[in-house]
Amino acid sequence: MKKAAVSAAVIMIMLTAGCTGQNTAPKLKFGSSVDCSISCGGRDYRCKLSLVSDDTEKITMTYPQSVEGVTFGRSGGNNTVSMDSLLCRSEGSFLPDDSVPVRAEEIIRYLKKNREEIKLFPDGDGYGNDDLPGMKIRTDENGTLAEVTASGK
Repeated sequence: MKKAAVSAAVIMIMLTAGCTGQNTAPKLKFGSSVDCSISCGGRDYRCKLSLVSDDTEKITMTYPQSVEGVTFGRSGGNNTVSMDSLLCRSEGSFLPDDSVPVRAEEIIRYLKKNREEIKLFPDGDGYGNDDLPGMKIRTDENGTLAEVTASGK
């Protein structure tokens, strides 16, 4: 009986050795760009979200082919839409509130504003969170944002 108790104690120590609570998820970080999929108006779109600086954002459409290469940019209060050598600038937004670029801007603003509070959970080789309003995120193993999946309004 005493031998069984000692054996059980040794096994418990071996199983819990190294469990120091250090396995916490990293904080959400932003890299140079992130892949984003948005379902809007019954269609699926893909784009790259880029955070150039705190007040400068760029959204480059990658799918469907009909909008591939169209880039929406915002720096301060100035907005641009460009493709190849064509460029359109405006002060203030000129796109409908339910458009894909506006939804992508909302995603960027939400993630920037709330990144300290967003909890990341282990997910495959990285981390993720499926409980954010209207979106799911995935990161790499260091917490750098790798993918956003969202729905439109």
